[in-house]
Amino acid sequence: MTNITANNFSCPKCSAVTELKLQAPLVICCPSCQETYFINKEHKATNAYLLKHDLSPLKVIELNASGEYKKIRFTIIGHIRSINTHSITNEWLMKFDNNTYGWLIENGFKYYIFENDPISISANSIIGKNVGDSVKIKEIDYTIYDLSKQIKFRMDGQIPENDFNDGELFIYEAIANDFVSLTTIVIYDKTTVEAFKGIEIKLTDLKISTLANFKKWLS
Repeated sequence: MTNITANNFSCPKCSAVTELKLQAPLVICCPSCQETYFINKEHKATNAYLLKHDLSPLKVIELNASGEYKKIRFTIIGHIRSINTHSITNEWLMKFDNNTYGWLIENGFKYYIFENDPISISANSIIGKNVGDSVKIKEIDYTIYDLSKQIKFRMDGQIPENDFNDGELFIYEAIANDFVSLTTIVIYDKTTVEAFKGIEIKLTDLKISTLANFKKWLS
């Protein structure tokens, strides 16, 4: 039985209806009951059995907030909160008006825009590296400054299915010599490693609509 009608998702648990902002397959958290579901290409929903969560204290950047990056408008449609051994990382999925996507990521009290396209790299080139070691990705040299392990995963809104990783995985953080470009290297297993490139931005430059409520925090 399909749970999608006219691009709307009907929650199997509480029957609340939510407009889909991504094409299937995707993962959606019902805004009414906070139950999380996988939606496959046939539009069938199955429970992801992700623990219910309350992200209500995180109000500086909210779902459905709008903003602008490189003169292109975007809307925040998804939120991931990854709890690692060393830190808590917040990631917001940005859907641009030109139907492209990017991630706004809070990392170490700084903000970065990350490309949505992963870069596959050789596991042998990264596994065994330590903090302070160098790694080259797409002809750019990075220095590893942190290694952590994801231990909890939470989400709100909607995200692509391939961005849903609620298991334990290892994460390297590395920074380029310009101290502006960042890469996150995710080790899923001994053979699968992907890198994601980001660039530091000033949060206020994005003109996010909900930031107007928190001007005193940013002054």
